Amino acid sequence: MSKYISATTAGKTVNGRNTNTKRITENDQEKDEDDGKLKSFLLDGVADEEGFEEE
Repeated sequence: MSKYISATTAGKTVNGRNTNTKRITENDQEKDEDDGKLKSFLLDGVADEEGFEEE
């Protein structure tokens, strides 16, 4: 199994406030962060509550 990491960053202004969203995909794990706070954690496309609590 090969290892890979993909990171996508997007920023937008909503109601005069800047927000930054970052999506990181590493192997089969996907993390979404908004302004540095972890919003979701997926393992093989399924929400992983244990992985979410580890972060």
